[in-house]
Amino acid sequence: MKWESPNTLYIEAIGVKKTSLAKRFGGSLIAVKKWLVSFIITPKTTNFESVYLKISFSNFNCLFVNVYIPPASPQKIYEDFIEATEEII
Repeated sequence: MKWESPNTLYIEAIGVKKTSLAKRFGGSLIAVKKWLVSFIITPKTTNFESVYLKISFSNFNCLFVNVYIPPASPQKIYEDFIEATEEII
């Protein structure tokens, strides 16, 4: 287990990526089998909790995104998420 930044935890044994902007709880998480080749993609905008993960298997590539945006968030957060996702795709 190692910390990549104060709010990001990467557990190598089972391939989990978790992020949280909250001080205590919450965050986004994607768990991946360790034998799958996966890459964490960090968006330019980080004012929302998200995990972008590219998984490669044989000739197959897939992007998985897990995002948490609190219900009372301003529209700007949603726009930033869409923009960040479009930049990655």
